[in-house]
Formats: sequence, C-alpha cells, structure tokens
Amino acid sequence: MLDYYSHLAEGNRSRIVDQDTNQRVLMMAGKLFVGVRYFFTKYIRNKFNAFFLDPMFQKLIADLTEHFRKLNNEQYEEMFNLGIAQLREKAGRLELQLARFIENRDRFKEVYRKIKDATTMEIDTDM
Repeated sequence: MLDYYSHLAEGNRSRIVDQDTNQRVLMMAGKLFVGVRYFFTKYIRNKFNAFFLDPMFQKLIADLTEHFRKLNNEQYEEMFNLGIAQLREKAGRLELQLARFIENRDRFKEVYRKIKDATTMEIDTDM
C-alpha cells in the first residue's frame, strides 16, 4: 500500500498556483471551451432557423404569390411604368455625371501633359 502513495510524494502536489501554472490552466480551458462554444452556437443557430426563420419565409412566399395573383393588368402596368420613369430619371442623372467625369478627365490629361512637357524641357536644358 505504501508503494501506491509513494509516487504522490515525489511530484509537486502544491495548491499554490504560480503564473506559469495559471497560464497552462487558462490555455487548456480555452482549448476545451472553444469546441463547446462552436457546437453550442451551431446548435442554437439551427434551432433559430428551424423555429423562427423557416416558417416566416414559407409564409412570405405564399403571401407574395397571393398578392401578385390579386393584381389586375392596370396595376401591373402602373407598377412597371413607375419603374421605367425612375430608370429614365436615373439615366439622366448618370449622363450628367458622365459628362462631368469626362470633362475632369480631359482637364487632368491636359495638366499631366503640361507637367510632363515642363519636366522634359528641364531635363533637356540641364544636359
């Protein structure tokens, strides 16, 4: 019986925790709970999808289908004509923006050409 407990006396069985021991315990706990946290969040996410999101989206598709079935031809035309008007308005704004960009690009090219010509003249006169 004495041989069974003799190995305990050889090791450090102190309850005093130093900085190194504390760091090792924190690392082991971190490794252990990373896996637990991953599986827990995965489990909870699947439960939320099953109980909250899936029924909501199933009902949403049915509601949308029913809404568009009830529309008559005039309502469809009005809906698409509004989209066309908005696209025409946006196209006008984009054309103005494009014209400003082209004008700025041309100004930049002109400034770049002047700077380039000035630097090449300086290099030629230095030689």
